[in-house]
Amino acid sequence: MTQTVQESPVDLPGALLPNAEPNPGCTVCGFLAMRARQYRGRDDSAATDCAVEIRNHPHFPVKLRAETLPVVTW
Repeated sequence: MTQTVQESPVDLPGALLPNAEPNPGCTVCGFLAMRARQYRGRDDSAATDCAVEIRNHPHFPVKLRAETLPVVTW
């Protein structure tokens, strides 16, 4: 009879938290980048969600510009 042993899990530090570069001047990307920084270390799943949204966010044509919207602070 063959005995099977489960291997230890692989630790991939930071692999689930990819950094995403926001498109300069894009209000949506800027907001998501701000949220990702706020979530990092507290809610890594939400930070990753923000990074994914930045990567998938369409930029052509840019419909909103940061200079046209009011500043929101937290």
